[in-house]
Amino acid sequence: NRYPNTFNKFTCADYDEKKWDESQRKIIAHYDNATLYNDYVINKLINKCRDKNVCLIYLSDHGEEVYDERDYMGHGDISKSKKLLDYQVRIPFIIWVSDKFKLENNELVDKIKQNENTPITTNDISHILLGLGNIDCDYYKPNRDFLNDKYDKSRHRITLNSVDYDAL
Repeated sequence: NRYPNTFNKFTCADYDEKKWDESQRKIIAHYDNATLYNDYVINKLINKCRDKNVCLIYLSDHGEEVYDERDYMGHGDISKSKKLLDYQVRIPFIIWVSDKFKLENNELVDKIKQNENTPITTNDISHILLGLGNIDCDYYKPNRDFLNDKYDKSRHRITLNSVDYDAL
């Protein structure tokens, strides 16, 4: 139920039957079809905003392990292995800006480019959004906005309430 039938491109036949059983291949196909649909929706949003003064942000809430390393599908059942954590903790975070936005926000676009590989956490997203919107309020913490010069790059990213992602 995560994509319309028109995006039912991948099937069991697309995956190695020696590596995965039929049930696993169905799940992988559904996951890939849902990802294909998600990409389609993002593309539609970008195309709709192309001629406007727009900054779009995309991120998912978590990653998903789909029989990548073991007989497991889902999230939350991880060992303290960075390799397995990467499947479920590292997520896409995309900032897309229109040409019009680039022209009117040159300095901000430069900051986005300069911080392309800066480590962040999703629990800082509210600070990033407030900073992007140039909204000053009591809740905004510049040291948690990776586009702000006061951002604390040395702060360790803690996930699952206790796992120090940066220490692994």
